[in-house]
Amino acid sequence: MTSPAKNIYFLKLQEFYLPLAELESQSFFGFEISSDQRFVFSNEQVDISDSAFFDWGGEIIIQESNFEAYLEALKNAQVQVCDARIETPSAGKHPKIKKDVLFEVLEYIEGTFNLSQPKERYAICRDHENWYFVKIFTEKLNRMFEHSKKPATFSSALNSISARVAINILKSAGPEFLDCGCGSGSLTLEACYSGLKTTAIDRSAQAISMTSENLKHFNYSAEVHNKELKDWTSKHDSAVIDFPYGFSCTRDEEDELQNLSLLFPLVYQSVFFSSTDLRPQMEAIGYQIVNHKVMKYPNVTRHIIHAIAGRT
Repeated sequence: MTSPAKNIYFLKLQEFYLPLAELESQSFFGFEISSDQRFVFSNEQVDISDSAFFDWGGEIIIQESNFEAYLEALKNAQVQVCDARIETPSAGKHPKIKKDVLFEVLEYIEGTFNLSQPKERYAICRDHENWYFVKIFTEKLNRMFEHSKKPATFSSALNSISARVAINILKSAGPEFLDCGCGSGSLTLEACYSGLKTTAIDRSAQAISMTSENLKHFNYSAEVHNKELKDWTSKHDSAVIDFPYGFSCTRDEEDELQNLSLLFPLVYQSVFFSSTDLRPQMEAIGYQIVNHKVMKYPNVTRHIIHAIAGRT
C-alpha cells in the first residue's frame, strides 16, 4: 500500500491556460496535471515561488477521509500557531470549505492569529476523497505581474505568464540563458529574476533599446547585443525564440528554419513559440522533442515546443 504524500501544492488556474500549466507542472514535479486537477501531491519540498500557476505548497499535518475524524485528529494534534492566518482555498471542482467549517476547526487550534501580516500560513482544504490541514512553506511571489507592467513594450510582445513558464522549463538546463530575438525583454526579465546569467540579442535597435530600458526599470543586469543569430557564436545552456506571428513583425519561414539550425549547436535545451507546428523541421535538424502544447488565442494559435538541442 502506498503511503500518503507528505506535501500538497495548490494550483490556481483558468481553463484557458491549461497547456501552460501542464508544462509548468512537468518542470516542477515531473508529470503533467490533469484538466480538473487543482492539488498536486509530492514527497518532495518544491520551491514554487517563481510559479505562474501554483499558489502555495505545504506540509500535510492532518489527512482524514471524513470531517469527524478530521476534527478528532486536530484535537489530538494540539496544534499551536503564532501570528497565523488560516485559509480555505477554493480548488476548481473540489468541494468548497464553508465558513462554519472554519469556525469548527478554529476551536481546536491554540495560539495567536494575524490576518494581514501573518508569520505562519495554514490551509484547510479538501478534495473528493480527503480533508487536509496544511502548513504552508512556499508561496508564489507574483513578480511576473510586476514585469507585465514594464514601461517599454509593444502589442505582440510575449506575455509574462508564457515567459515565466518557459524560464521554469529551462532553469534546470544550467545558469546561462540566451533570449534570442528579445523584443521588449519579457523573457529576459523573467530569466534575470530567476537568477540566470542572461544574454539578450535582437536585430532591431529599437528592441534592444526597449529591453535595456526595462532592465534598468527593474534594476536587473544582463548582456544586451544588437546582433542577429547568424552573427552569434557563444554557447549557452538554454535559449528561447519567440518567432514573429505576422502582426507587428512579418513572419519569414525561411528565417525560422535558418534560426532553428543556427541555434541547434549553441544550447542544450530550447523552447520555441511559433504560429505553426515546427516539430517536423526541428526533428530533421536533430532536435529531440520533449513536449509540445498549443495555446489558442482569438487571433492566433501559438505552438510551444520544448526540445533538447545539439550542444556538445
